[in-house]
Amino acid sequence: MRGLAAIRGRPLAAGEAARKLVHASMGVFALALPFLLWWQAALCALAAFLHNWLVLPRVVGHRMRSAREGASDRGVLLYPVVVGALILVFWRDLSLAALGWGLLAGGDAAAGVAGMKWGRRRLPWNPRKTWAGLVGAFLGALVGGEVLYLAFLTRVFTVPLSSTEVGPVWTWLVAAGAVAALVFALVEGAPLAVDDNLLAPSLGALAFFSLSVGGGGLEAWRGALPETLVVALAVNGGCALLAAWKRVLSPAGIAGAYLLGGVTWVFGGVRLWLVLFLFLAAGTAVTRVGWRKKVALGIAEGHGGQRGLGNVAAKGVVVFAATLLMPFADAWVLRAMAVAALAAALADTAGSEVGKAFSRRAYTLPRLQPVAAGTPGALSAVGTLASAAAAAGLVGLAAALALVEWRTAVVCGICGFAAALVEGQFSRDVGHDAVNLTLTLVAAALAGGLLVMMGR
Repeated sequence: MRGLAAIRGRPLAAGEAARKLVHASMGVFALALPFLLWWQAALCALAAFLHNWLVLPRVVGHRMRSAREGASDRGVLLYPVVVGALILVFWRDLSLAALGWGLLAGGDAAAGVAGMKWGRRRLPWNPRKTWAGLVGAFLGALVGGEVLYLAFLTRVFTVPLSSTEVGPVWTWLVAAGAVAALVFALVEGAPLAVDDNLLAPSLGALAFFSLSVGGGGLEAWRGALPETLVVALAVNGGCALLAAWKRVLSPAGIAGAYLLGGVTWVFGGVRLWLVLFLFLAAGTAVTRVGWRKKVALGIAEGHGGQRGLGNVAAKGVVVFAATLLMPFADAWVLRAMAVAALAAALADTAGSEVGKAFSRRAYTLPRLQPVAAGTPGALSAVGTLASAAAAAGLVGLAAALALVEWRTAVVCGICGFAAALVEGQFSRDVGHDAVNLTLTLVAAALAGGLLVMMGR
């Protein structure tokens, strides 16, 4: 009986089963994408948003609201917004919008059900989520994304594959779909300061897109791996010793930075590593600006300005994930997303630290309400200028090193600066590191989405 009860899991909160069923079933409408032009599909998403906003509450009221604590009707408005964004980003190839829609429909619903019914062990990086929910998100996103992507392809492409092509194509599809589902699940399970549905489907679809374009440097990367690995270990080892000597990172932070730097050098190349090094060096330098004043006012960075593992992970996770995929993909989108994330992180640090050092008054968006300097999320004139300069400097280096094209660098800089500006609107309940993680993910999603939408 205990075994049967464990299989059945805990009962869902009242209304939750209906919510998740509706959420998943909305993916059926993605089957219409092969028959629509992109602007027609975008208009359908807009119509769905207006319907959910203006009509649905008057027809069904709040009968779809769950009894679960913290549940709201916000999801019915976010859903068409996310679908519309996917359509606009992937307007040239709506099969990728269908895939992202499948990730959202299947992954989010499965994560919720699995977490509520069988979730017992909490994720170490997010106590609000469980391992069962993470596995459910991955499996649901994998099935939902693959099914809708294949459904789109079978409607559009009618030329049959030869027997020699079926195996490699199917292997690639499963592998790329698994990567997209994993990205979705990890973002869905991350401690974020915004709704995870705003980021998880788009980042999963962008990962799939980068793999679908394909990479041509895998064999060359394999051949150079032994020498590259030795140099990477030595150079990053020297940087780790310097960080320990100057005490700019905690021991755990040094270990995290060493791993991040090594992976970036080996998989992403020396040029991306140099941009990462500039980010770390500049971030450390601006933290020391006006240090005595900030200490006297009680607004200095904690632990004497020393960063820990959480800070390194929050600001470096996009670079880490993007570089791991680069040998298997056409890396132009991945490089841009990594640069945008670093630009956002440096812009946020520079704006905060310089603003606290030289400003007496700061302001909160969107009403520009005056608050004391050092208030979390507030902006100052000096800090905003420093933020823009930091983002421009970092993307300028990336372009000068030919890591990204100048047009791409401009997009990355704008997205990084914009993400740093809106960071003040993020929820602070999740903690400082989670806000930093959200900041970098938002910048990466914005830059990747805009670049795909604009075309290479």
